[in-house]
Amino acid sequence: MAKEKPKAYIHTLYEVDYGNKSVSLKNRKCPRCGNIMAHHLKPVERYQCGYCGYTEFVVKKWVWVITLGIESTAHTFGVGIFDEKKGIIGESRKNYIPKKGGILPREVSSFFSDVAGEAIREGLEQAKISIKDVDGIGVALGPGMGPQLRVGASVARALAVKYNKPLIPVNHAIAHLEIARYLTNMRDPVILYVSGGNSIVTTYVDGKYRIFGETLDIALGNLLDTFAREVKLGPPYIVNGNHVVDICAENGNFIKGFPYVVKGQDVSYSGLLTFAIRLKEKGYSLKDICFTVREIAFSSITE
Repeated sequence: MAKEKPKAYIHTLYEVDYGNKSVSLKNRKCPRCGNIMAHHLKPVERYQCGYCGYTEFVVKKWVWVITLGIESTAHTFGVGIFDEKKGIIGESRKNYIPKKGGILPREVSSFFSDVAGEAIREGLEQAKISIKDVDGIGVALGPGMGPQLRVGASVARALAVKYNKPLIPVNHAIAHLEIARYLTNMRDPVILYVSGGNSIVTTYVDGKYRIFGETLDIALGNLLDTFAREVKLGPPYIVNGNHVVDICAENGNFIKGFPYVVKGQDVSYSGLLTFAIRLKEKGYSLKDICFTVREIAFSSITE
Protein backbone atom coordinates (compact mmCIF):
# COMPACT_ATOMS: atom_id res chain seq x y z
CA MET A 1 0.00 0.00 0.00
CA ALA A 2 1.40 3.36 -1.05
CA LYS A 3 2.42 5.72 1.69
CA GLU A 4 -0.09 8.55 2.06
CA LYS A 5 1.31 12.07 1.74
CA PRO A 6 0.99 14.25 4.84
CA LYS A 7 -1.35 17.20 4.60
CA ALA A 8 0.28 20.42 3.38
CA TYR A 9 0.71 23.32 5.72
CA ILE A 10 2.16 26.82 5.50
CA HIS A 11 5.48 27.45 7.18
CA THR A 12 6.54 30.85 8.49
CA LEU A 13 7.83 33.38 5.94
CA TYR A 14 11.32 32.81 4.66
CA GLU A 15 13.17 36.09 4.17
CA VAL A 16 15.72 36.43 1.39
CA ASP A 17 18.17 39.31 1.58
CA TYR A 18 18.84 40.64 -1.94
CA GLY A 19 21.02 43.46 -0.69
CA ASN A 20 24.53 43.24 0.71
CA LYS A 21 24.14 39.62 1.81
CA SER A 22 22.94 36.91 -0.53
CA VAL A 23 21.28 33.61 0.37
CA SER A 24 21.73 30.72 -2.03
CA LEU A 25 18.40 29.09 -2.87
CA LYS A 26 19.58 26.64 -5.54
CA ASN A 27 18.63 23.01 -4.88
CA ARG A 28 16.96 24.00 -1.65
CA LYS A 29 16.04 20.91 0.39
CA CYS A 30 12.87 20.58 2.35
CA PRO A 31 13.82 20.93 6.03
CA ARG A 32 11.02 18.52 6.90
CA CYS A 33 11.56 15.54 4.65
CA GLY A 34 14.82 16.28 2.80
CA ASN A 35 13.45 16.29 -0.78
CA ILE A 36 14.40 19.03 -3.26
CA MET A 37 11.79 21.80 -3.21
CA ALA A 38 10.25 23.21 -6.40
CA HIS A 39 10.57 26.92 -7.12
CA HIS A 40 7.29 28.64 -8.08
CA LEU A 41 6.91 32.27 -9.18
CA LYS A 42 3.11 32.53 -9.41
CA PRO A 43 0.79 33.48 -7.85
CA VAL A 44 3.47 34.38 -5.30
CA GLU A 45 7.12 33.37 -5.25
CA ARG A 46 7.65 30.33 -3.06
CA TYR A 47 9.54 27.07 -2.58
CA GLN A 48 7.30 24.06 -2.14
CA CYS A 49 7.99 20.41 -1.44
CA GLY A 50 6.08 18.16 -3.83
CA TYR A 51 6.00 15.31 -1.31
CA CYS A 52 5.06 16.72 2.09
CA GLY A 53 3.69 20.07 0.97
CA TYR A 54 6.06 22.12 3.14
CA THR A 55 6.06 25.69 1.75
CA GLU A 56 8.35 28.66 2.26
CA PHE A 57 7.27 32.01 0.84
CA VAL A 58 10.00 34.33 -0.46
CA VAL A 59 9.90 37.84 0.91
CA LYS A 60 12.32 40.12 -0.91
CA LYS A 61 13.95 42.29 1.65
CA TRP A 62 15.55 45.36 0.08
CA VAL A 63 18.31 46.80 2.24
CA TRP A 64 19.90 49.41 -0.03
CA VAL A 65 20.14 52.73 1.74
CA ILE A 66 22.36 54.84 -0.54
CA THR A 67 22.35 54.52 -4.33
CA LEU A 68 24.68 56.12 -6.87
CA GLY A 69 22.99 56.66 -10.23
CA ILE A 70 24.61 57.29 -13.61
CA GLU A 71 22.84 58.96 -16.55
CA SER A 72 24.46 59.13 -20.00
CA THR A 73 21.59 59.02 -22.47
CA ALA A 74 22.28 62.11 -24.59
CA HIS A 75 24.53 65.17 -24.10
CA THR A 76 24.99 65.06 -20.31
CA PHE A 77 26.95 62.67 -18.12
CA GLY A 78 25.17 62.93 -14.80
CA VAL A 79 25.80 61.39 -11.40
CA GLY A 80 23.26 61.49 -8.58
CA ILE A 81 23.52 60.04 -5.08
CA PHE A 82 20.30 59.25 -3.25
CA ASP A 83 19.88 58.44 0.43
CA GLU A 84 16.48 56.93 1.20
CA LYS A 85 16.39 58.85 4.49
CA LYS A 86 17.83 62.19 3.37
CA GLY A 87 16.92 62.28 -0.34
CA ILE A 88 19.37 63.60 -2.95
CA ILE A 89 22.67 64.23 -1.17
CA GLY A 90 25.04 64.70 -4.09
CA GLU A 91 25.08 65.27 -7.84
CA SER A 92 27.33 66.31 -10.70
CA ARG A 93 26.68 67.02 -14.40
CA LYS A 94 29.06 67.29 -17.31
CA ASN A 95 27.39 68.77 -20.40
CA TYR A 96 28.74 68.32 -23.90
CA ILE A 97 28.27 71.50 -25.95
CA PRO A 98 29.16 71.19 -29.66
CA LYS A 99 30.98 74.09 -31.28
CA LYS A 100 28.46 74.02 -34.12
CA GLY A 101 25.54 71.95 -35.37
CA GLY A 102 24.00 69.07 -33.43
CA ILE A 103 25.65 66.47 -31.23
CA LEU A 104 27.56 63.57 -32.78
CA PRO A 105 27.24 60.43 -30.63
CA ARG A 106 30.85 59.39 -31.25
CA GLU A 107 32.20 62.74 -30.02
CA VAL A 108 29.87 62.81 -27.02
CA SER A 109 30.81 59.29 -25.93
CA SER A 110 34.50 60.24 -26.06
CA PHE A 111 33.72 63.30 -23.91
CA PHE A 112 31.84 61.10 -21.43
CA SER A 113 34.81 58.76 -21.13
CA ASP A 114 37.02 61.72 -20.22
CA VAL A 115 34.72 63.27 -17.59
CA ALA A 116 33.09 60.20 -15.99
CA GLY A 117 35.66 59.86 -13.21
CA GLU A 118 35.52 63.55 -12.37
CA ALA A 119 31.72 63.55 -12.23
CA ILE A 120 31.63 60.56 -9.88
CA ARG A 121 34.28 62.10 -7.64
CA GLU A 122 32.40 65.42 -7.46
CA GLY A 123 29.13 63.67 -6.61
CA LEU A 124 30.72 61.67 -3.79
CA GLU A 125 32.49 64.76 -2.42
CA GLN A 126 29.24 66.71 -2.38
CA ALA A 127 27.51 63.83 -0.59
CA LYS A 128 30.46 63.61 1.82
CA ILE A 129 30.70 59.84 1.47
CA SER A 130 33.04 57.35 -0.20
CA ILE A 131 32.17 54.81 -2.87
CA LYS A 132 32.34 52.13 -0.17
CA ASP A 133 29.35 53.73 1.57
CA VAL A 134 27.19 53.24 -1.53
CA ASP A 135 24.87 50.22 -1.42
CA GLY A 136 23.92 50.01 -5.11
CA ILE A 137 24.90 51.35 -8.54
CA GLY A 138 22.05 52.50 -10.79
CA VAL A 139 22.43 53.21 -14.50
CA ALA A 140 20.11 54.41 -17.26
CA LEU A 141 20.07 51.74 -19.97
CA GLY A 142 17.71 53.51 -22.39
CA PRO A 143 16.01 54.98 -24.21
CA GLY A 144 18.94 57.07 -25.39
CA MET A 145 21.85 57.19 -27.83
CA GLY A 146 23.80 53.96 -28.12
CA PRO A 147 27.42 55.17 -27.84
CA GLN A 148 26.64 57.35 -24.83
CA LEU A 149 24.63 54.60 -23.14
CA ARG A 150 27.52 52.18 -23.53
CA VAL A 151 29.88 54.52 -21.67
CA GLY A 152 27.48 54.87 -18.75
CA ALA A 153 26.81 51.13 -18.64
CA SER A 154 30.53 50.30 -18.75
CA VAL A 155 31.33 52.72 -15.93
CA ALA A 156 28.46 51.41 -13.80
CA ARG A 157 29.42 47.77 -14.36
CA ALA A 158 33.06 48.52 -13.52
CA LEU A 159 32.06 50.16 -10.23
CA ALA A 160 29.66 47.34 -9.38
CA VAL A 161 32.28 44.67 -10.01
CA LYS A 162 35.21 46.47 -8.35
CA TYR A 163 33.32 47.38 -5.19
CA ASN A 164 30.96 44.38 -5.12
CA LYS A 165 27.77 46.44 -5.38
CA PRO A 166 24.41 45.43 -6.89
CA LEU A 167 23.87 46.84 -10.41
CA ILE A 168 20.41 48.42 -10.88
CA PRO A 169 19.13 48.91 -14.47
CA VAL A 170 16.89 51.98 -14.89
CA ASN A 171 14.54 53.01 -17.68
CA HIS A 172 15.50 56.57 -18.60
CA ALA A 173 11.94 57.72 -19.37
CA ILE A 174 10.43 56.23 -16.21
CA ALA A 175 13.21 57.83 -14.17
CA HIS A 176 12.08 61.26 -15.43
CA LEU A 177 8.54 60.51 -14.26
CA GLU A 178 9.55 59.06 -10.91
CA ILE A 179 11.90 61.89 -9.94
CA ALA A 180 9.11 64.37 -10.72
CA ARG A 181 6.71 62.43 -8.48
CA TYR A 182 9.34 62.31 -5.74
CA LEU A 183 10.17 66.04 -5.85
CA THR A 184 6.52 67.15 -5.93
CA ASN A 185 5.17 64.53 -3.49
CA MET A 186 2.33 63.83 -5.92
CA ARG A 187 0.57 60.53 -5.30
CA ASP A 188 -1.29 59.82 -8.53
CA PRO A 189 -0.67 62.56 -11.12
CA VAL A 190 -1.45 62.77 -14.81
CA ILE A 191 1.96 63.65 -16.22
CA LEU A 192 2.92 65.71 -19.26
CA TYR A 193 6.40 64.41 -20.04
CA VAL A 194 8.29 66.73 -22.40
CA SER A 195 11.95 66.25 -23.31
CA GLY A 196 14.29 66.19 -26.30
CA GLY A 197 13.17 62.72 -27.33
CA ASN A 198 9.76 62.25 -25.71
CA SER A 199 6.45 64.10 -25.60
CA ILE A 200 3.70 62.08 -23.93
CA VAL A 201 0.73 62.36 -21.60
CA THR A 202 0.80 59.47 -19.15
CA THR A 203 -0.20 58.19 -15.72
CA TYR A 204 0.42 55.10 -13.59
CA VAL A 205 -2.34 52.48 -13.84
CA ASP A 206 -2.31 48.82 -12.73
CA GLY A 207 1.44 48.60 -12.26
CA LYS A 208 2.41 50.33 -15.52
CA TYR A 209 2.66 53.77 -17.05
CA ARG A 210 -0.12 54.09 -19.65
CA ILE A 211 0.23 56.53 -22.55
CA PHE A 212 -2.88 58.58 -23.30
CA GLY A 213 -1.33 60.78 -26.00
CA GLU A 214 2.03 61.36 -27.67
CA THR A 215 3.82 63.01 -30.57
CA LEU A 216 3.34 61.35 -33.95
CA ASP A 217 6.74 62.46 -35.28
CA ILE A 218 9.32 64.61 -33.45
CA ALA A 219 9.31 65.50 -29.76
CA LEU A 220 8.69 69.02 -28.49
CA GLY A 221 12.26 69.34 -27.23
CA ASN A 222 13.60 68.19 -30.58
CA LEU A 223 11.37 70.77 -32.30
CA LEU A 224 12.82 73.63 -30.25
CA ASP A 225 16.44 72.46 -30.51
CA THR A 226 16.27 71.86 -34.26
CA PHE A 227 14.60 75.20 -34.93
CA ALA A 228 17.16 77.00 -32.76
CA ARG A 229 20.00 75.34 -34.65
CA GLU A 230 18.51 76.12 -38.08
CA VAL A 231 18.05 79.84 -37.31
CA LYS A 232 21.47 80.14 -35.59
CA LEU A 233 20.16 80.65 -32.03
CA GLY A 234 22.07 77.63 -30.70
CA PRO A 235 23.98 75.70 -29.54
CA PRO A 236 24.02 76.08 -26.61
CA TYR A 237 20.26 75.60 -26.37
CA ILE A 238 19.88 76.35 -22.66
CA VAL A 239 21.19 79.62 -21.22
CA ASN A 240 20.80 80.33 -17.49
CA GLY A 241 18.10 77.69 -17.25
CA ASN A 242 16.04 79.04 -20.17
CA HIS A 243 15.76 77.69 -23.71
CA VAL A 244 17.09 80.09 -26.34
CA VAL A 245 13.73 79.98 -28.16
CA ASP A 246 12.01 81.16 -24.96
CA ILE A 247 14.56 83.94 -24.55
CA CYS A 248 14.12 85.07 -28.15
CA ALA A 249 10.31 84.90 -27.82
CA GLU A 250 10.21 87.65 -25.17
CA ASN A 251 8.19 90.64 -26.44
CA GLY A 252 7.31 88.74 -29.61
CA ASN A 253 3.90 88.78 -31.31
CA PHE A 254 1.70 85.95 -32.54
CA ILE A 255 1.70 85.21 -36.29
CA LYS A 256 -1.47 83.71 -37.72
CA GLY A 257 -1.44 80.83 -40.19
CA PHE A 258 0.96 78.40 -38.48
CA PRO A 259 -0.04 74.70 -38.62
CA TYR A 260 -1.72 73.48 -35.43
CA VAL A 261 -1.96 69.69 -35.56
CA VAL A 262 -3.85 67.72 -32.89
CA LYS A 263 -5.19 64.30 -33.91
CA GLY A 264 -7.34 62.77 -31.20
CA GLN A 265 -5.01 62.75 -28.20
CA ASP A 266 -1.82 62.94 -30.28
CA VAL A 267 0.15 65.90 -31.66
CA SER A 268 2.47 66.52 -34.62
CA TYR A 269 5.33 69.02 -34.80
CA SER A 270 7.22 68.35 -38.05
CA GLY A 271 4.95 70.65 -40.08
CA LEU A 272 5.28 73.42 -37.49
CA LEU A 273 9.08 73.17 -37.70
CA THR A 274 9.17 73.34 -41.50
CA PHE A 275 6.75 76.28 -41.63
CA ALA A 276 8.73 78.25 -39.04
CA ILE A 277 12.02 77.78 -40.89
CA ARG A 278 10.44 78.92 -44.16
CA LEU A 279 9.08 82.10 -42.55
CA LYS A 280 12.54 82.92 -41.21
CA GLU A 281 13.96 82.50 -44.73
CA LYS A 282 11.29 84.93 -46.00
CA GLY A 283 12.46 87.59 -43.56
CA TYR A 284 9.80 87.46 -40.84
CA SER A 285 10.73 88.68 -37.35
CA LEU A 286 12.59 85.96 -35.47
CA LYS A 287 11.10 87.13 -32.16
CA ASP A 288 7.59 86.73 -33.58
CA ILE A 289 8.38 83.30 -35.05
CA CYS A 290 9.87 82.05 -31.76
CA PHE A 291 6.87 83.34 -29.81
CA THR A 292 4.41 81.67 -32.18
CA VAL A 293 6.28 78.36 -32.30
CA ARG A 294 6.43 78.21 -28.50
CA GLU A 295 2.76 79.07 -28.02
CA ILE A 296 1.50 76.57 -30.60
CA ALA A 297 3.83 73.78 -29.44
CA PHE A 298 2.78 73.96 -25.79
CA SER A 299 -0.87 74.76 -26.50
CA SER A 300 -1.31 71.73 -28.72
CA ILE A 301 0.23 69.25 -26.29
CA THR A 302 -1.71 70.80 -23.39
CA GLU A 303 -4.92 70.32 -25.35
